[in-house]
Amino acid sequence: MTEITIFRAALAGMISFISPCVMPLIPAYCALLIALSGAGPTDKACNKRPALYSLSFLAGFLAIFIGISASPSFGNFIADYGHYFRITGSLLLALLGIYALIKAGFAVFSQKRDALPNTGAAAYPAALFIGTGVAAGWTPCIGPTLGDILILASTQGTVSSGLLKLVLYSIGLAAPFLAVTLLINAFINLIRKNNIALTAARVVSGSVLAVIAYLLATDGLRQLTKLFPDIVSY
Repeated sequence: MTEITIFRAALAGMISFISPCVMPLIPAYCALLIALSGAGPTDKACNKRPALYSLSFLAGFLAIFIGISASPSFGNFIADYGHYFRITGSLLLALLGIYALIKAGFAVFSQKRDALPNTGAAAYPAALFIGTGVAAGWTPCIGPTLGDILILASTQGTVSSGLLKLVLYSIGLAAPFLAVTLLINAFINLIRKNNIALTAARVVSGSVLAVIAYLLATDGLRQLTKLFPDIVSY
């Protein structure tokens, strides 16, 4: 087994972001942030929301990922009951997709563009549960570095070292998602006073969320990621 440094574990997580099995998550992640933001022309509070929603989503996502990777018993629990997480996440994604589409419809057909309330504080637990649902329905790419980390995390006597490196790997994986969040935040602020662009973004995000909700509910997300081999070596 190749020696894995702390730096290499974090770097491997970052590189995993561009692996094929993570790619299906990125459109869903972007669509989720746009739908949750509820940004409108007069919404001055939207600057902070995407980052906070992102942290909620990643907290749920990484908690399941780390738990499955570090603990065989937790992995068995998710194998037995993970469909409840998936179904809950898919329902929330579907509702958010419908919300985004209705919000877009109000912008086109009604003069009361802010007739629908923003998602508000309820969006934070929603993002958390969506993160757990997506993680439960996602098959990660097991590259050489992650494979060695998982062995360390499950080996007697090296579990603490393996767990630390698994956490660092997860932080490395989360970092590019946070970078994407900054781009989405800039995008939302750029278009929020342009009704046509904002409406189009809501239609696209709502449609993407509906598709991902269906894939997650039918366990299609797991099957989709299995179609892409891990072509990234680190």
